Amino acid sequence: TLDENGIPETSEGRFQIAKKILDTAKELGYVRNDLVLSLVKGRTHAIGIVSEFKDFVFPIIRGYAQEAQNHGYSLRLFQVDDDLESALTKAIQARMDAIVCLGISSSLVKNIPQHFFNMGIPITGLNQTGHPEHPFLDQQNSAAAMTEYLVECGYKKIICYGGNYPQMPLREAGYREVMEKHQLSPLFFNHHDVYPDDIIDLKPDAVFCGDDYLACRLLQAAYLRNIRIPDAFGVAGFGNTNVSNFSSPALTTVDESFFESGVISMRNIILSIGNKKFPEQTPITGKLIIRESTKNLPHNLKGKDEK
Repeated sequence: TLDENGIPETSEGRFQIAKKILDTAKELGYVRNDLVLSLVKGRTHAIGIVSEFKDFVFPIIRGYAQEAQNHGYSLRLFQVDDDLESALTKAIQARMDAIVCLGISSSLVKNIPQHFFNMGIPITGLNQTGHPEHPFLDQQNSAAAMTEYLVECGYKKIICYGGNYPQMPLREAGYREVMEKHQLSPLFFNHHDVYPDDIIDLKPDAVFCGDDYLACRLLQAAYLRNIRIPDAFGVAGFGNTNVSNFSSPALTTVDESFFESGVISMRNIILSIGNKKFPEQTPITGKLIIRESTKNLPHNLKGKDEK
């Protein structure tokens, strides 16, 4: 039976009408117009990725894209060319539902005006919201695990060589924790202050670099000086990026699980759009990827005193 507007009164009847409409739309090739819907609903169902787009960010973006698509969101990319404010402004003007800043240099982040965070659009990745950029990985414990491995190999004079990126303080803390536990002297150097050749001149047993790219720069410097790695000293990185597998020798590193981090980060971003509470997420320790840039020292060298 039909009501006074000609609509079936039963749920089964309404289902049949809805199915007929959908089948007809499919047959005619109808595609939903998200732009029109965004004007009606006041939301674009798009999330902006603001980045310098270094190659390590693309596995993270793959995770973002998969999770965004699962929830009916699309991604738009905004390139940072030494002007983070301009890229953020473009993302806001494009009416993004949320903005993710990914892999941005610390030097660009520190001078961002507060008004960007007062526009009602969730912005993550600038250390302003309290939401971690990669909640999946325990940075400190992962760095501690790598340092522990280097100590177990027999290395004693282990240098930590890092940069100014946001994750580095936690990685340095993990390194120092293990060095102090084994009563070894921690030595930390920032790559902005010390060149790879300077690290080599310090005659380390091993160098734990804060990222794979810095580790590869160190390997290159050693190669140019005809220094064989790991015969002269061991080298480890962090990230398990593509360069780590194709360096010579292949680089021992920590798998940072970029894709999984992207999935979890996007899930949290979508929850923040709906003002929903983040679920508890226990970070994991990154898997150690052991390759040819480190080795176990002979037993008679493991007990040697530091020089």
